[in-house]
Amino acid sequence: NLERYLQMINEISSTTQILMITHNKQSMIAMDRLVGVTMQEAGISTALSVSLDEAVSVLESEIPLRSNASSEMQAQA
Repeated sequence: NLERYLQMINEISSTTQILMITHNKQSMIAMDRLVGVTMQEAGISTALSVSLDEAVSVLESEIPLRSNASSEMQAQA
């Protein structure tokens, strides 16, 4: 049922903005953007938004840097 629901959401999201409130990880993975609300101090809420496409791009750009650093460390040893 969840897969069919997420497919329906995906189809209508091309013409409609949708706000889904969930803790379901499969639902969050299927979204383009996540917005979280946290309260680190009593009475002060903070919202943060993450574009999943941008997050993947950042992670992909960091992976070669980590590989190069490992190669340099091996070369020095």
